[in-house]
Amino acid sequence: MLLGVVLGGVIGGLLPASAAYLKPIGDIFMNILFVLIVPMVLFSVASSICNLSEQRLLGKTLLSVIGVMLAMLLLGGMLTFAGMRIYSPVSEELLGSVSSVRQEQQSVSQLFVDAVSVPDFGMLFSTSHILPLMVIALLLGYAASKLPNKGVSRFLEQGAAVVMQMMDGLMFFAPVGLGCYFAGVMAEGSGAMLAGYGRFMLLYVVLALIVYLLILPLMSLFSVGGKGMKQYIKAILPPSLMAVSTLSSSATMPVNIRSCQQLGVQPAMAESIVPLGTQLFKMGSFIGCVMKTAFVMLLMGQHLFTIESFVVLMGISILSSVVVGAVPVGAGSGELLICSILGADPSVVGVLIVLSTIIDMPATLLNATGNTILPAAIERLTNKRPQAETNA
Repeated sequence: MLLGVVLGGVIGGLLPASAAYLKPIGDIFMNILFVLIVPMVLFSVASSICNLSEQRLLGKTLLSVIGVMLAMLLLGGMLTFAGMRIYSPVSEELLGSVSSVRQEQQSVSQLFVDAVSVPDFGMLFSTSHILPLMVIALLLGYAASKLPNKGVSRFLEQGAAVVMQMMDGLMFFAPVGLGCYFAGVMAEGSGAMLAGYGRFMLLYVVLALIVYLLILPLMSLFSVGGKGMKQYIKAILPPSLMAVSTLSSSATMPVNIRSCQQLGVQPAMAESIVPLGTQLFKMGSFIGCVMKTAFVMLLMGQHLFTIESFVVLMGISILSSVVVGAVPVGAGSGELLICSILGADPSVVGVLIVLSTIIDMPATLLNATGNTILPAAIERLTNKRPQAETNA
């Protein structure tokens, strides 16, 4: 995978015309991957929730998930708030670059409804509606656990196993598929976009490095113990490569699940927490949302560094990071939510989408790697003992 990504990046950067011939191969690989993601989420989440419910661990697990997510997001928010205090990501040039593109204004309540539900059953089976699909999968798994006949439970378990076998077969071609896809991404990239957004990008990259190299390893140390850190270093590389080459947290889910199991996480725990974390625990997207919300607040002349502003930033950023799609450049809905809550002109959405685009790669990297550690942390909390000791 590493060799494929590096070669793809070199070809895309130095020979963009040649990369055009490789891009269809990469697109085919990604299309098949996204097709498999929908049944993987349905079967793995439903089966895992069913197992956790039968073991009377569901309530405790979900409470631990919510607690860890909020704690980590709050830590990331405080880090971002402090970083913006030291170095403002918003220049006068950026404040004056508001796009004239207009979007239809929507209410906050309607944006939330659209994020977690769909009006038609057939709309569930789309990567654009993974969060509503997950809600249905949760209900399906819980309902199956209550049936006296365990036939449905076994069907869900076998369905999850079949999809994971299909994923394993597809991942055999990952070095070629990812290399060709990344070549196309690099060939289409434009450095001109960074010219007017340098301060924003610089601060985000610094924050991303702190999270990736310090906060996530500390979270892993808590989760797997000192003896498990060597395995953590090995396990974190595949999802990191998948994230930077696909720019999609959803596409990284199968690799995340395998990496979690390498850390000793039980399959049921990994297969339930990883899809949840992919949609809810987006550390990279959250940090970006804090910075984008701060930009809109400054644009509207609001004071930024107050306790009230901090509370507003955290609340809006958590909501908007949840509705951001876990697909390449999954921006739009989260930006609309920010503007709707703050009452900003929807023409600001154009600039926010550009900001989301330039930080998409490091944001996806943090989303994916954080989601690798999350199941291990949840298992550590629910088992009350370090994972390294469990393995021993």
